[in-house]
Amino acid sequence: MKSSNLSSLVQDAVNHRQASASNGKWVAHLVWGDPVFSPQMIVQVWHHGTHMFDAHMGLRSHELSAREYVVPVDSGHGSTSDRCGVRRITEGAYGESIGYKELYGD
Repeated sequence: MKSSNLSSLVQDAVNHRQASASNGKWVAHLVWGDPVFSPQMIVQVWHHGTHMFDAHMGLRSHELSAREYVVPVDSGHGSTSDRCGVRRITEGAYGESIGYKELYGD
């Protein structure tokens, strides 16, 4: 598994099929698509074993807004690391990031 920073977690999962950050607390898996042949891909992002969100990726993801391409799955426990991690991960994957509160509400 590729060791990543939070800001490169999604892209590293696209490139290496799976990646982890923060000593394995955050894990991302490419579950649909192929970086060479697919114009769109889906990366599942997990935190402490909880599938928190899906990141829909494409050829120009760095120009897109995370608000449109990140799909919430499970809000997790709402801990500080949950809240900080969502913003950092989506900042690295998209042109405009989304935070925990924006994605899950309060």
